[in-house]
Amino acid sequence: MTRKWMWLAGMGMFVLPGMLQAQEPRDLFWDRLSALCESAAEGALLQAPDEQILPGQRLVVHFWECGAGEIRFPLHVDDNRSRTWVLIRHADHLELRHDHRKEEGSEDTNTWYGATTLEPGSEGRQEFVTRRPDGSSGGWAIEIEPGVHFTYGTIYNGAWRHHLEFDLREPIAPPPMHWGHETRPSQLPVPHGAPAGGSHDHHAAPDPHAGHGGYAAPDPHAGHGAHAGHAAQPAQDSHDHHGDDVHGHDVQGHDMAGLEATAGPGYTVDDVMFMQMMLGHHAQAVTMAHMVPRRSTHPGLERIALKIRVSQDDEMELMMRWLRARGQAIPTPEQKAAMQMPGLISAEELARLETLEGPAFDKRFLELMIEHHLGAVAMVDDLFASPGSMQNSELFQFASDVGTDQRDEIGVMEMLLERLVTSARSLDP
Repeated sequence: MTRKWMWLAGMGMFVLPGMLQAQEPRDLFWDRLSALCESAAEGALLQAPDEQILPGQRLVVHFWECGAGEIRFPLHVDDNRSRTWVLIRHADHLELRHDHRKEEGSEDTNTWYGATTLEPGSEGRQEFVTRRPDGSSGGWAIEIEPGVHFTYGTIYNGAWRHHLEFDLREPIAPPPMHWGHETRPSQLPVPHGAPAGGSHDHHAAPDPHAGHGGYAAPDPHAGHGAHAGHAAQPAQDSHDHHGDDVHGHDVQGHDMAGLEATAGPGYTVDDVMFMQMMLGHHAQAVTMAHMVPRRSTHPGLERIALKIRVSQDDEMELMMRWLRARGQAIPTPEQKAAMQMPGLISAEELARLETLEGPAFDKRFLELMIEHHLGAVAMVDDLFASPGSMQNSELFQFASDVGTDQRDEIGVMEMLLERLVTSARSLDP
């Protein structure tokens, strides 16, 4: 039997082909995408349940910049040149980000959101997803069949939801430069949520540390921020509550303190009520966190309280912006105080907490805040399970971040509480 040998130039040795390390599917996929660099293709909308891109609009993808660690490919929708997809290469996974710009070049409010690959994928398809608590997943997928088509879209459990396909058989002339990128990436300012120095900080998607730009896609009604590449997540059936409205109580029985909520394009009554209720939920957490500097000297508690104050203040701004954009009611302080939902601490318990100091305060604060966080996680899980909800990508990313962050903080607080209890026991006679 004849053996075929390969000469490795410059190394002075022969090896069998089987001795060479096989490339990972993500590397082969990267090579396929890199081969398209500096070309452009026209595409068509095959599926778009959220109607952010309309039939008849001209779609062009421009494979603009290809490097060893980053590939940028803008999407042009008619004259809207706000969107750039960014693929980032890491040692053991790929990361997809969405860079959105205003016409004058500045960053859109919602930018740099995305996800990472969790599975090896294949040479022709990579999925960038987030997993839900129930095991389902949602995010984006990209497919490449060389010389045939390039496909991009949002997926749910691997199935297409938002689906754009570009014809690679007939390349076209590159389109005008996309907004905010008149120079090459090496000359651009650092993207929102990325560290200085040219390398992108990797976070598990959704990225809770990337500011609100990491949360999601622009709203379809927010001018040129509307785009094609968002992570709208479908539910199990088609009951969307469109045209429904709720006064005072949601479908899960939580008291809404008289707030009204109505459905609209791309969002349900349950979506709106979640944002309204979470505003009240966050407001109480911030109130509790403000007690810590006055009643505790525990450095670990001060750190977690500061994180809660800063992150939840920012998240309340995001929720109010989301509600205003859809003409929904924003709860008043009185309505927030009157709401009933999982994990809320009673007024009596809060008043008692205010009377405590030192280790007694530390222990009770942690017990109550853990309970409070568990309630927020339950609200997120309820929304994920609500039929028709979570179609809006900004809401999906935000709710996912809330669930992830609060679970992480629960772990930190449980550790602090255990140390407090152990320390107290060691001082017992």
